Amino acid sequence: MNKEKHFMVTKIIIRDEETQVIENVEIEAVMTGRKQVIPWLALQNSGVWKQGWQA
Repeated sequence: MNKEKHFMVTKIIIRDEETQVIENVEIEAVMTGRKQVIPWLALQNSGVWKQGWQA
């Protein structure tokens, strides 16, 4: 979408400082610079996300 194929995690959002449980991550599109916050578990969905610079 919008030529946004590659993203990088720019921020990790912690739910609980004491236990360091990650709730969300902020990702930034490399091409456009657009940022969005998504649940970090969503990155586990291999049907949507692939790790690394793959086509």
